[in-house]
Amino acid sequence: MIGGPPPVVEPAEGLLARSSVEAKIHLSWTQYFSRNMSLLDVNAQGCSKASAVARLAEQAGIKPSQVMAVGDNFNDVELLRYAGRPVVMSQAPPGVREEGWAVTASNDADGVAAAIEAYILNDGIP
Repeated sequence: MIGGPPPVVEPAEGLLARSSVEAKIHLSWTQYFSRNMSLLDVNAQGCSKASAVARLAEQAGIKPSQVMAVGDNFNDVELLRYAGRPVVMSQAPPGVREEGWAVTASNDADGVAAAIEAYILNDGIP
């Protein structure tokens, strides 16, 4: 993970993409624009939140359509695309909330609990 102000961290993506390790890594961003903070996660190729959840779901015999994922940043987009019920936290930045996914309350307002109540316990009724 590489973290810091966006202008400091952003060049790392290009450097890694042009490096000899490019084919061996998976990059994902978490950006907190209001805090002037970015995180660039550097994982092994094929290693992501989505691949981990997909593997666990497959082992348990769970279809992607039966998975709910809750995310709030760019590093969650792949997971949200995998899940049959993608839910985005209200504090998610532009670019994460643009795919028409359901939106729940923020972290500070118990958004994950609200999503579980609405989409699992109450059969999709917010």
